Amino acid sequence: MSRRKPRVGRPTLLTPEVVARLVPALQNGVPLEIASRWAGAAPSTMRKWLALGRAEAERVEDEGGEPDPRLVPHMELVTLVDHARSVAVVRAVRLIGRAAEGEIVSEWTRTTVGEHGNPVTETKQVKRPADWKAAAWLLVRISPDEFAVNRLRERQAEQAAVVQPGSGVDVTVLAERVTRNMQRAHQEQLALKQRVEASTGS
Repeated sequence: MSRRKPRVGRPTLLTPEVVARLVPALQNGVPLEIASRWAGAAPSTMRKWLALGRAEAERVEDEGGEPDPRLVPHMELVTLVDHARSVAVVRAVRLIGRAAEGEIVSEWTRTTVGEHGNPVTETKQVKRPADWKAAAWLLVRISPDEFAVNRLRERQAEQAAVVQPGSGVDVTVLAERVTRNMQRAHQEQLALKQRVEASTGS
């Protein structure tokens, strides 16, 4: 059974000028709602265009055949928006990585005459200090199972005994166990900081 094609509305509002203003804004990390207004389109209209494009792309993938020519601009819009958002993410991650490593502010090279008359070239760099918090932020999102302290605490909580009436669980023992788990989580957070500092050379 074929899907019912969605209503297109007024495709003439989706112009190359709108797209040309929208894409750079999204690449710079501007949220879609604000970028839409900047491009001259209402956020609700932009969301409708994207929904039309995604629905048509899914229909073509499921049923085959050619897309509705009226919806091709909407499908292209989806591709451009997704790519622009990816560019913003990659740029942000790159900046975080530079902050974690310590950014080079300036670099200069000097050549002098050595002890035996041979030229000696010396290069020096001035860097901003590495920020371990930026590296920790990135690690938590890249490898949450290994580095997310909250995830570690969640796993410990799942393993902790649940006190039920008549279960015979010693509340004092349980309290000691919770305290040990909290101390262990704190130690793991300190260890994370030390690993990040060691990896960044700070």
